[in-house]
Amino acid sequence: MQSEPLDRARRHRVLGSLHALWGDEMGFGVTTLTPLQEAKALASEGLPIPDHLWDHERSKAVMGLPGVEGAHDVREAFGGRRPMSHRPSKVVDLSGIRTGKSQQAACAGVRAARLCDSTGMRPGEVPRVPIVSTATDNARATFGHLVGALSSSSVLRPLLLEEPGADSVLIRSERDWPVEIKVVAGARAGSTLVARWLAGCIFDEAPRMLGQDEATVNLEEQERAVIGRIRPGGQIWELGSPWAPSGPVYETFQEMFGRPNKHTLVVRGRAFDLNPFWWTPERCRLLFEKDPDAYRTDVLAEFADPETALLPAHLVEASMRSEPERLEPGKGWDYSAGMDPGTRGNAWTLVVWSRDEHGKLRQVLSEEWVGTRQDPLNSKEVLSEVAALVIPYGITSIYTDQYLADPLRDIAGAVGLALTEVTSQGREKAKVYLGIRERLVTNQLEFTPSRQQRADLVAVKRRVTTDGVKIVLPRTGDGRHCDFAPANMVALKRYLDLPAVVEHQIWADPHEEQETDDAERERRDEEFASTEWY
Repeated sequence: MQSEPLDRARRHRVLGSLHALWGDEMGFGVTTLTPLQEAKALASEGLPIPDHLWDHERSKAVMGLPGVEGAHDVREAFGGRRPMSHRPSKVVDLSGIRTGKSQQAACAGVRAARLCDSTGMRPGEVPRVPIVSTATDNARATFGHLVGALSSSSVLRPLLLEEPGADSVLIRSERDWPVEIKVVAGARAGSTLVARWLAGCIFDEAPRMLGQDEATVNLEEQERAVIGRIRPGGQIWELGSPWAPSGPVYETFQEMFGRPNKHTLVVRGRAFDLNPFWWTPERCRLLFEKDPDAYRTDVLAEFADPETALLPAHLVEASMRSEPERLEPGKGWDYSAGMDPGTRGNAWTLVVWSRDEHGKLRQVLSEEWVGTRQDPLNSKEVLSEVAALVIPYGITSIYTDQYLADPLRDIAGAVGLALTEVTSQGREKAKVYLGIRERLVTNQLEFTPSRQQRADLVAVKRRVTTDGVKIVLPRTGDGRHCDFAPANMVALKRYLDLPAVVEHQIWADPHEEQETDDAERERRDEEFASTEWY
């Protein structure tokens, strides 16, 4: 007889706040909420953050990490200003990776459905809480947390009005009104978010969503589509780790962080403050040493620099052997040759790589031939010299990109070489370049002592856009186009374990990079048409 009142009291507590829903074992079961996670949950509902949370201090071990200065994690996450005691209509949560954002978003979805104000609605009208992301797979991760908790909790399961579907679930609001939580794909003008009432809306990976000046399917139009359809008391949630310093979420952060009002709450959580069990000081330092840019976005939750060197100069220098310029053929070694043809302005570059018996990737040789518009290179003469260089290593086939591959194939055949065309475009090309960076950072590459090659490699840029990472090969005043970089890219591609090196990267829109590729192809076609090949 005593258990029933206790069960009712616990049910009331679990369903009574986002904080309890997230942290109770009968809710979403995260019983180890950190002080910052607790503070985020309270602030998102307009509840005051108590002094013991506001004044919480980081551990001394964390204080020694790169980029960490302030001692108070909760204060810092809110920009030093206590949030207002008012339930905001929009919550922007910018936190590091592996910090429970998807679970929090799932809790927010359930909470929005439970609080849905159905006043004046007609029977048959079913309001919705859409979960929108850059890709439906990302939104389904949040949906998976939600369904798992609803199905396993004795407190939450009675909320289900029917068994969950593949991408939607129907639950009961506090007013016994059916509310649907559904994974929804982004669409032009927010067309997938209209035609019904909304109890709230969750934008997952929002920092990676483009603005209306950048994309047809964009965050601003999605917001515009939902804001007039949200029932009283409903919230918009925008979650994700910071990325490019552009786009609607970045602009909101710049305007509102540390300046809360009753409409918008912006919070930025460092990964080690939200999940110290995974983000130990040792793991944080390892990521910083391996990839400082990833540490900046994924751990410190700061927006990336807009453009940085892909291959840091000090690492390229450290990976260059002092001598010899060429390595002699080694028994049992595996060889790969790549070239980037160019007859005038751009250099014609050749590199040969080997993988020795210990798995080390070593550059055997690097050579270039440079022509001018007045005195362009003769392709048959260059390919004859290329053949003389590579055949002693047992190489009879050379990797090259798609530019000029067809007109050079017969010429190469005449000197005993075959050409293997590498057609990587857009995302695949970016993966290879970032794979080279990964091997450089982990000291798995050895370059020849070529100073020109060094200059080409350190000139390659990694540009961060809202939609991902784009590789940029700047043109210098002498007409070079980082000419050794493409040769290394095509030669090293076969050695790279790509899935292992792109875990935290999202790639640029291939259409944007295709425009650059088309311009380069047009330039090279013009060069080809005006070049004497024999």
